[in-house]
Amino acid sequence: MEARGRSPFVALVAAAIAGILAADAAQVPSLNILPVVIISGLCACVFPRKWVALLFVAAAFSFMHTRLHVESPALRIAKTFDGPKTIEIDGIVRDEPRVSAEGESSFLLRATIVGQPALDAGFVRVRTVGETPSTGDRMRIRGLARVPGPPRNPGGFDEAAWSARQGVSFELRCETESDSRIIEHGKGSRVARMAADARRWIRSQLARGIDASPEELALIESMVLGVNAETPPEMRDLFQRTGTLHLLAVSGLNVAMLAAIVLMLLKPLRVKRTAAVLIAIAVLATYAVITGLSPSCTRAAIMAAFILVAPCFDRSANAFNSLAAAAFTLLAWDSNQLFSVGFQLSFVIVLIILVFAGRIQKSMSGWADPDRFIPVELWSRPQRLRVALWHGIAAATGVNIASWLGSLVFMAGYFHLISPAAILANFVAVGIAFCILALGLASVLSAAGGLVSVLFNHANTLCASALLSVVGWFAQFPYGYFYVEVPRAGEAPVCDLTVLDMGEGSAAHLRAGGADWLFDTGHVRDYAFSLLPYLRSRGINELDAVVHSHGDAAHLGAAADVLREFTPGNLIEGKPADRSPTRRAFHELLASRGIGRVLCSAGDLWNVGRDTTVRVLFPPADLQRSVADDQALVLLLSVAGRKIVLMSDAGFFTSQWLIENEPSLRADIVVKGWHDKDPADVEFIRHVGPQLVIAGEPHFGTPPERMEKWADELRAHGIAVFPQTRTGAVRIRVFKDGRVSAQPHLPGVTGVEIPARNN
Repeated sequence: MEARGRSPFVALVAAAIAGILAADAAQVPSLNILPVVIISGLCACVFPRKWVALLFVAAAFSFMHTRLHVESPALRIAKTFDGPKTIEIDGIVRDEPRVSAEGESSFLLRATIVGQPALDAGFVRVRTVGETPSTGDRMRIRGLARVPGPPRNPGGFDEAAWSARQGVSFELRCETESDSRIIEHGKGSRVARMAADARRWIRSQLARGIDASPEELALIESMVLGVNAETPPEMRDLFQRTGTLHLLAVSGLNVAMLAAIVLMLLKPLRVKRTAAVLIAIAVLATYAVITGLSPSCTRAAIMAAFILVAPCFDRSANAFNSLAAAAFTLLAWDSNQLFSVGFQLSFVIVLIILVFAGRIQKSMSGWADPDRFIPVELWSRPQRLRVALWHGIAAATGVNIASWLGSLVFMAGYFHLISPAAILANFVAVGIAFCILALGLASVLSAAGGLVSVLFNHANTLCASALLSVVGWFAQFPYGYFYVEVPRAGEAPVCDLTVLDMGEGSAAHLRAGGADWLFDTGHVRDYAFSLLPYLRSRGINELDAVVHSHGDAAHLGAAADVLREFTPGNLIEGKPADRSPTRRAFHELLASRGIGRVLCSAGDLWNVGRDTTVRVLFPPADLQRSVADDQALVLLLSVAGRKIVLMSDAGFFTSQWLIENEPSLRADIVVKGWHDKDPADVEFIRHVGPQLVIAGEPHFGTPPERMEKWADELRAHGIAVFPQTRTGAVRIRVFKDGRVSAQPHLPGVTGVEIPARNN
């Protein structure tokens, strides 16, 4: 009873979470929830019982979440969009614009849609060219608006869900300077404008007098201010793989270090405990505002405030109650934080640390103690020093192991990553991070000192360089990190083929018998946002083989990235050599690294696992054609009595050659791209006799009517067609009994099920 009495916020936050989850799932109108809030509130006043109060809290949070988010302008406006359209908006810049290398500005606008009457659009993510606005500027912008859609491939970032949680109605892209203008300055929140000015000044101060590399400066700014927009993707990958990504954001670690620094600076000044705590809380609040009130910094500052202020009221700081109070306060401020990965990750990690860190530390602390029969008073100075040092190591070990355990499920579930190296990496990295934050604070405080401030910045550059070296070193540990796939329920197929949606390009992943093959790699521009997230989501660390159908940049463009990241065991391509500059550049890369390749032609056969074979149908070794698409590999997958043809961009010439040379060719599914000039004719598809055709996106400029006419002809012959413009990726699973399931990734299109073969 005492534990429960000292932790009132634990029950309150549980009730709040229950109310938010119920509101998000039920989608009941807020007016229907309001009577429950009023009645439960009155009952709580008349009958002060715990369960009544908790019911009131759950109802209140349910009403608040529904009102602010379920019925938000963002969702209301998004439902009215049936496709991209040109609109004009008027609004105030809410955050600090980010400028790309091409001079394009990206920022968040609290806007209304210009019209009669003006319609509240909530938040709008805007991209403009021309003059870069400042926080608080009022703008009038005309551009093309679109509502973010769901990911078109498995593993992709769900921009639609993320935008809805952030209250963003749509994106607006402005292509010309004349369509965007600043009407007036200095509008909106004065605090937001002051925070933006403070961030700009601090950034200039951190870079003062030094010639640091972009990576070092970006690291310092990220750790001190949470400004990670300019952080190179390669550097973020290193920190993510070593479990130190939290250092690049202003999180609980930064807040704890800042609070410790402030209290250490105040201690020699003999400031009273209460005054020191109030000053530290004020500094943390200011720091949270300057860093843009990021959720991670805000929740850490709130929790720190509860822990620091408790002794000032003659109460012991109950960490569990403080953690629950921080969560309750943050959810009251924004209930959508409950669905944020950062919110879930940070609170669960802190909870696991509170539960297990002390126990791990206690189990290790006695390892360095002298003989237990020797009283502590008789320990020598070296023994005392050894014990004190080991206790510090044990405490750090307990926190590191507990935080790693707490993040394990989240990292595997959300990022498909397990990083054993994180335990050791954080031992070293956190100490250097503390120095970077302290030196950054010293540089800001000594701004008037001129040379002194520059010296601090030079020291900080050395620390940043050291941290990058340490993280890079740990990232090279054997088995220091690896990607995993979230287990799937149900029967495992003997063959799993995923045809990715890569626009005009092509990429397909085959998993059979424990082997992973990749057919084509798609365009280089689609690698980071489509192919790489998919392969990581499937837990692929190395590929057994990569097959290149032909030298088109839309099919081979990302080959160098795949080679670097997944070190395929075999590189396979056709013998006829096209004149593609992309293919030539890739061959030069292979030659420079001494990597060979396997050349194939019609008739070659490979076994993928025990039950799946891949046979080359086309081209023959002596083929001579000038068009690259007429030399593309055509492959036949055979598994459990089922056959799947991968046609790449084969057109009329290839289909006629196959009819003449493979007269008995039959298949259950055909996967085809779009030939540069002419698609495979309907007669060839009928000759193969598939039940399903998966068609890639036509080349730019191809009239949509042309593909629709082609697809309608196939449907008229009883053949199902999946245009990937509508289905996104398609996952094909073949089971041991011959059953086949083909399921589109995007909603709205019914999958195709082929029953088991009759024995």
